[in-house]
Amino acid sequence: YAVGEWARIFPLEMLIRAMGAFFVRRGSQNPLYRKVLERYVYTATHSGVCQAVFLEGGLSRDGLLAKPKLGFLDYILRNYDWQRDRDVVFVPVGINYDRLLEDENLLAWDKREARSSTLQHLSKLWRFLRINLLAGSRARWKRYGYASVNFGVPISMRSSSEEHGLEFNHLQKEQRIPRVLELAETLIQSLRYVMPIIPVPVIAAVLLRAGEKPMTFLEIVGECDALIEQMMAKGAAMKAEEKPRPRTLSNSLDLLISRNFLLESNDHYRINPEYRPLVQYYANSIEHWWNE
Repeated sequence: YAVGEWARIFPLEMLIRAMGAFFVRRGSQNPLYRKVLERYVYTATHSGVCQAVFLEGGLSRDGLLAKPKLGFLDYILRNYDWQRDRDVVFVPVGINYDRLLEDENLLAWDKREARSSTLQHLSKLWRFLRINLLAGSRARWKRYGYASVNFGVPISMRSSSEEHGLEFNHLQKEQRIPRVLELAETLIQSLRYVMPIIPVPVIAAVLLRAGEKPMTFLEIVGECDALIEQMMAKGAAMKAEEKPRPRTLSNSLDLLISRNFLLESNDHYRINPEYRPLVQYYANSIEHWWNE
């Protein structure tokens, strides 16, 4: 999978390389560089290498699902011959987190003066390593909450190309790009349905709906359950037995309080106005269920 050059700092670079990543210059307009990258992606695909493609071009800067980027999909498909090449299968993978290390930096991306410096990146990385290497498993769990992944229905390009009579390797760019966009939008739509529903985004959504009104723990639990039921009724990838229990929600509230996202007084919780944008960021990961 491709990673931007921002991650080429020690020791993050070595860790990312060990996980199978390669670094790319996002936004480069150098024709030679783009041609080499295209051939690299094509050769990996032709050889059957499993690749991860970030359809949105990276982590979300506002928590919402963004419009897809077509570059890597086009590199994979522009020379694809479904009759001679091995099948190319796209598997939608939805990933959601109770805590993103870079949430503040992502939210401030358009404010250049607010972005983290390299030194700040290293400081955050050191805190992350210190907590995860030196702390016990219980402390780690309380510190970062849940991360979850769901898989959507695979899409076979051989079957799809045969069904629609598509020969990508014979299409000109103006004919090919609409077909690539169609595939990208299908994958994004699939991601909407498989995006994991985890405690922090649900709590964030419930408290945002409450506005300035403080809520008790029992009220939060009840509203979270009702909100999850609404999403499940619309087709969300969650079973009734997978809904977070009160103890899980309590731990998630502790996580939000520890980051100063919430203010608590006598079992009444409300959003800290200073951190409302970050609370909104996490709620946005499941926002598409009620703003379609």
